Amino acid sequence: MENRQDSASPSQRIGRKYPRIPLVARVESLAGGKALSGRAVDLSLGGILVNAHDTLDLNAEVQVRFDLPGGRRLAVRGAVVHSTPGVRMGIKFLTLSTDDLKAIAEYTERVKPYKRRSARLSRHFQVVLRWQDWDGNWREEPADTVLVTQHGGMATTAAKLKPGQDAIVCWPEANREAEARVVFRQLCSPESLSELGFEFLGSENFWGIEFPVCSPLWDMLAG
Repeated sequence: MENRQDSASPSQRIGRKYPRIPLVARVESLAGGKALSGRAVDLSLGGILVNAHDTLDLNAEVQVRFDLPGGRRLAVRGAVVHSTPGVRMGIKFLTLSTDDLKAIAEYTERVKPYKRRSARLSRHFQVVLRWQDWDGNWREEPADTVLVTQHGGMATTAAKLKPGQDAIVCWPEANREAEARVVFRQLCSPESLSELGFEFLGSENFWGIEFPVCSPLWDMLAG
């Protein structure tokens, strides 16, 4: 709804000193008495990146509310440091309580096994996860990717896979499948779904995408 604003001064950008962690959550924003909604993509102690149809102007102050996996709700005052109208906006946190800092830090520590070895891209593909249960029976569950990397991805699914467990990622649309290993799992709230981070076991370029060296999502926010 505003003109595209892709630039921000270094002091307005979210610093690289904070590790950025994937997050799938509904985000409610309140600015100037107007309520907006979107979906979180990334989170750090410095701020949050939100995909949204309704975006705000650069430097606009906003109150954001979102849930961390496990159900803890955060309500934080922030400012828009990047806005691509109708697509996404990056919000820098202006105030964080001690409890909020601790909650985000703990979430970051839990998700650390999902190490970024290449750029992460926001892509939504419908895949199927297939694995053998403890009795040797094959099971499968659909999954929707949220982020993909050259070496794996993150998806939401009802599959009860655990970190360290192997599975086959099937992508029917592209007629591809590859072996993968789950590297982290977090429950989504309030749905009975999980966020699964997985790494491919030997697949060269499963997604058929040429990945940039750095993430295009957060590099627009951090200088």
